Amino acid sequence: DHIYTGVKESGIYQDMLNCDQNAQLMVHSSKMYPTEDCTFFQVLARIMSGTLHAGQKVSAWCELLGHGRGRFPYAVGRAVVDLRGAIKVELNHVLAGNRVPID
Repeated sequence: DHIYTGVKESGIYQDMLNCDQNAQLMVHSSKMYPTEDCTFFQVLARIMSGTLHAGQKVSAWCELLGHGRGRFPYAVGRAVVDLRGAIKVELNHVLAGNRVPID
């Protein structure tokens, strides 16, 4: 409730409250981790609604610039689950309600 600044009576808001995996994709990025060589970041994100697919083209926007402004096109690389730092499992999709590191 505190991370969404849009209209609370909208269908998108209800989809996020219900973690509807068939709804429009909405992802909240909570942390960015640089790679060891500092060439890019891995984003820790929670899928609020919809389903995130590896290779999917998404649009990221900066909340500070206002709704609809400051949009940045972005292609999702991999969704990777790191199991205790030893084993990485690559996923082809992640459903609403889950947290996942994204390349």
